[in-house]
Amino acid sequence: MGMVGIVATLKIVPGKEKDFEKLFAELRASTLKNEPGVLMYDFYKSRSEPNTYVVMEQYKSQADLDAHGVAEHAKVFAPRFGGIMAAAPGVHIMDRCEQ
Repeated sequence: MGMVGIVATLKIVPGKEKDFEKLFAELRASTLKNEPGVLMYDFYKSRSEPNTYVVMEQYKSQADLDAHGVAEHAKVFAPRFGGIMAAAPGVHIMDRCEQ
């Protein structure tokens, strides 16, 4: 099996956008530093919905995605998102199309 991509849509509590951006930037840096199987871990803010963000992730393999889900470095971040997230993220997992 080849590369795996994720697109996650996150709704943030209005007024907490800067807190989210700062925290996610820390998580992104930690993820890229500690997880060699992560090829992309970026986030984007919607122009039309200021409290909506999209996270785009790319992993070398399913095993790398599985490792991301249990990564020790990331466990300290989860509780910090509690007061920032307005709802559970919408997550789409995709397989890369081979050509």
